[in-house]
Amino acid sequence: MKVTILGNCPPHAYKGLIQGSDREAAIKAVLESVGGKVSGMLFTRGAYDVVINAEVPDQADGMDLALAVRASGWIKDLVVVEELEMNAPLAAAKKAAGVTSSPDDWRIGCTLKAARFRLNAPCCQV
Repeated sequence: MKVTILGNCPPHAYKGLIQGSDREAAIKAVLESVGGKVSGMLFTRGAYDVVINAEVPDQADGMDLALAVRASGWIKDLVVVEELEMNAPLAAAKKAAGVTSSPDDWRIGCTLKAARFRLNAPCCQV
């Protein structure tokens, strides 16, 4: 399973980086400890300090990865995003199209329900 990891470095991690600590090797070690493999690591400017592209065997190992990274103390504000090939979400969207109703249907049902109970229900407005 491919994952993208986004995170920010706490001050002590920057101190280690300034002192010459090989943060990439440290991150690779954490990922490998849960059966993962790093395919790319970038420092970035913006909302996150670090972006890591990696692979883990499955979702359970992805959870282990998140726990191990958090426990390492090297990254805070951690986000682990599971990557999906485009075919899977498109297939799910096709299935969903057959069982969902349009927003117009939601509004009508909500208005009728609100009228029956004589409620002013602005929360139902779409």
